[in-house]
Amino acid sequence: MVSGVASYSTFAGLFIHAFFDGFAISAGMEFNFYLGLLIFFAVLLHKIPEGLTIASVMIAAERRRRTAFLASLAIGVATMLGILSVFILSGVNGRVVGFAFAFSAGASTYVGASDLIPEINHSRNRVIPLLVFGGMLLFWAGTALLAPLAGH
Repeated sequence: MVSGVASYSTFAGLFIHAFFDGFAISAGMEFNFYLGLLIFFAVLLHKIPEGLTIASVMIAAERRRRTAFLASLAIGVATMLGILSVFILSGVNGRVVGFAFAFSAGASTYVGASDLIPEINHSRNRVIPLLVFGGMLLFWAGTALLAPLAGH
C-alpha cells in the first residue's frame, strides 16, 4: 500500500498543482475571456480524476474516508485560492496579469515537456498517446468553436 508520508506528500503536490490550475484559469480570464473559458474547461476535465487520485491515495494509505474526502475538498479549495490570487494581484498592478499568465503558461509547458511527454514515450500502452492526442484535438476544437465568439 502507500505510506503515510507518501500520502501527505502526494496531497501537497496536488494542492500546489491545483493552486496553479486556478492561477491559470484566472490569468487566462483576465487576459482574454474566451481563452480563460478554454482553460477553465481543460482544468475542469481533469479535476474529477485529480479528486479520485488523492482520495485513492489516502485510502491506500489507510486513512479514513473522511480524510480522503477532506483532501479532495482541499484540492478544490486550492484551485479557488489560485483564482483569487490573480484577482488580488491584478488589483495591485494591472501588469501583473501578463506576468501571471506567462508564469502559468510556462509552468504548464514545463510539466508537459519534462514529465508528461517523456512518461508517455516510456509507456508500452499505446492507448495513452492516443488519449493525449485526443486531448490536443479537443483543445483545438474548443479554440475553433470559441474563435467566432472572440471575434477572430
